[in-house]
Amino acid sequence: MQKKGIQNGSHVGVLLNNSLELILLFFAIAKVGAVIVPLNGSQNKQDLLKQIKLTNINYFFVWQGYFPNLKKIKIIKNKKIFIIGNKMKGYENFNNFFLKKDFNFKKNKNYNNFDYILGLTSGSTSKPKIIVFSQKTKILRAKNAAKLFNLSKNDKLIIGTPFKQSITQRLIFSSLILGATCIIMEKFTPKKWVSFVRNDNISFSILVSSQIENIASYLDKTKKKLISLKKLVSCCAQLNSYTIKKILPKLKGNLYDTYGATEVGTLTLSKVTLKKNKENMGKSSRGSKIIFFNNDKNRISRERGEICVKTKLIFSRYYKNEKLTKKSFIKGFFKTGDYGYQEKGDLYLTGRSSEVIITGGLNVYSRDIERIIDTHPDVVQSVAIGVQDKKLGEAIIVIVKTKKVIPRRNLHIFCANNLADYQQPFFIDFIKNFPTTGGYNKIDKLKLKSIYSNFNIRRRLKDTFS
Repeated sequence: MQKKGIQNGSHVGVLLNNSLELILLFFAIAKVGAVIVPLNGSQNKQDLLKQIKLTNINYFFVWQGYFPNLKKIKIIKNKKIFIIGNKMKGYENFNNFFLKKDFNFKKNKNYNNFDYILGLTSGSTSKPKIIVFSQKTKILRAKNAAKLFNLSKNDKLIIGTPFKQSITQRLIFSSLILGATCIIMEKFTPKKWVSFVRNDNISFSILVSSQIENIASYLDKTKKKLISLKKLVSCCAQLNSYTIKKILPKLKGNLYDTYGATEVGTLTLSKVTLKKNKENMGKSSRGSKIIFFNNDKNRISRERGEICVKTKLIFSRYYKNEKLTKKSFIKGFFKTGDYGYQEKGDLYLTGRSSEVIITGGLNVYSRDIERIIDTHPDVVQSVAIGVQDKKLGEAIIVIVKTKKVIPRRNLHIFCANNLADYQQPFFIDFIKNFPTTGGYNKIDKLKLKSIYSNFNIRRRLKDTFS
């Protein structure tokens, strides 16, 4: 890398699936003191262009399959590009980076507090927040994960999430620090993941909730069980009750849920059972302090409000966005955008600021509506959103994924019996699969809002009760 001009402060874009080459790049870039920018090579040209411009990339390492998409972007003509995979005329191949003779490596100062990774938050391609991590933060998070999940050198981990995700990097670094075994999947499928876990006696794994949903369905069909797995951890979004009921009988070990944010890492860990209160996220990890900000009274609260966190695992800043960085903190605490409260040391999550529906002058949390509708025996998962309405400001729509076809009227009656009057959905729609974000496979509420942006709620209201 140094021979090719990559040095301290260089921004290196990487478009590559999980692979040994990707791991080598992460560590080589760290040693040189450069900054790595992991990108999703399969996203559309417009989003890719926007991210390249915002992150000031000087060099690219690109898998051959993603190169045609990148080549369409004009600004990359001024960048240095290296191809991983088959050789391409006019471009240097990654295989040339492995020197056959000694090279006088220029050892530089300690890069612990320097910029190391630029991470783009999931589902934010329209207005991406670029999160800056230092090497020191990544090391601290890896050590914290090892303690939080009680991992040791005897554990066998499996990675089923993309390496550009912060949680994936944390597990790779944790396994190397511990000396544990780590199996990395190039691409996730439920069948392959289950096969690895069963054949290689995997003891630990973290997956996003949508992946666990797929695994639960696969195990249910095949009647297989996961005997060796001591801990399976869900992250990024909460598991729905339907999935929990299916997956728990297939595990000999325990299922856990986490709460955290890309900016602050994993803050809590809670064991999932059939009787567990879904809002209870467990106790905060050592070294993390939680307070609450009461938006209505504009003051700090010890009881409930927006969750604010102070931790050593904090990110450095938002890249080239001092205004947003400053706005995201209050008295040294990071404002998560989530709402909750604490009781007997446990953190309870009640909603997100971005998921507040303002209807008829009242603030309604979509999570409160979803939590109730999800208890319906035929509902797999529900999503509540607000759409523009002349009289109410926003009207509530609920989109539902069900186990079988059920009448819309039945769900309206269920809502009438179980929700407050101001929480009642004006319209209920059905969906086979929810749209998800490219990063963490969370349900993409922004996309759902876009789909229903021109929804004629008044006309549909007549249909609802006809």
